[in-house]
Amino acid sequence: MAHVPIFKNAEDSKEFFQIFQDVVNDYDRCFSIVRKTMLPGTLADNSDLPGDLFTVLNDITNNLLYQTRHNIFEKLHPEYKEEDDVFIPHESLKEKVKEALDEFHKEYDS
Repeated sequence: MAHVPIFKNAEDSKEFFQIFQDVVNDYDRCFSIVRKTMLPGTLADNSDLPGDLFTVLNDITNNLLYQTRHNIFEKLHPEYKEEDDVFIPHESLKEKVKEALDEFHKEYDS
């Protein structure tokens, strides 16, 4: 696992995985907000999402996170500004959204 360091001690390992869990929880919270906004009143959890729809919601979440941080939050709080990451959304996001919603409606309207 290239992104997981070789830890020098158990405390560093514990700290790394606690930070990782915090990041997962933050992302899950953001993803859930997008899912509930885009699909109100449907689907109990993410495991019910068709693959294409999950991908689209994931792309939307990542785009919104980037926009929120770099276009709004960092302008309001310049002390958080870091060197800008390169963010490349799916070129065909519009087509993916349409395909996923068509698939979703076919599956759940029947």
